[in-house]
Amino acid sequence: MLTACTSKQNPVDFVVVHDLSRFSRDVKDQAIVISILDRSGVRLRSVLENIDETPAGKFMRNIHAAFNQFDNDRKAERTKFGMQKAATLGRFPFKAPVGYLNVPARNGANLIPDPERAPIIQKAFELYAVGNASRASVLRTITALGLTTQSGNKLSPQTFERMLRNPVYCGWIVIGSWNVREKGSFEPLVSEDPFNRVQDILSGKRMSVTAHQRNNPDFPLRVFARCGVCDTPLTGSWSKGRNSRYAYYRCRNASCHAVSVP
Repeated sequence: MLTACTSKQNPVDFVVVHDLSRFSRDVKDQAIVISILDRSGVRLRSVLENIDETPAGKFMRNIHAAFNQFDNDRKAERTKFGMQKAATLGRFPFKAPVGYLNVPARNGANLIPDPERAPIIQKAFELYAVGNASRASVLRTITALGLTTQSGNKLSPQTFERMLRNPVYCGWIVIGSWNVREKGSFEPLVSEDPFNRVQDILSGKRMSVTAHQRNNPDFPLRVFARCGVCDTPLTGSWSKGRNSRYAYYRCRNASCHAVSVP
């Protein structure tokens, strides 16, 4: 609409809306759009409200905008309160994560395992909790097994990591911004023990290496020696210098990097 209104090839005189609540429910947004229209010589009219360019018309326009935003904010507040209340009762208040399906609340539960995706997600936690497979290799395995999002897309590495960290899979609803931590009324896909092992691996508290990495003769102390500052297991790698290659042990914690030992 704005493209058409600001085009000099097809001059527009008026924009007519049914009522201002359909035009905008935010005072700032309404002011910005009306300013854009004014610069192009386009006037706003409402079927249900008496607004024009007179001082009284502008005043009424602003009054309607303020009321519409108040009404919208109040609805959003009621919606948020309802979602928070549902969470404290063990119901998941958002769109179901991969592996679950939203259903009308049944005996308090509003999530059920997705019969196609849930077994693959259980396999992902099972493989990663053992500690001898990398996150990338587990992702390749579950992708080969057919795991996709609800829209049919493959999981990205970032989405997969968020999935592994999501406590909903072990039956907990945790929403930090609402200070909510409640046991869900729905069926968990994994038990807490393997879920906690996965969290330890992700945070570096538990060793996770492949057989090749564990037995690499170049770096016998890799993952066994730990950073003296953050206690993260060290990694080892070769660095290429100007004339040669040099072996280093390093702290792999991105927020630390206190250790870099030849």
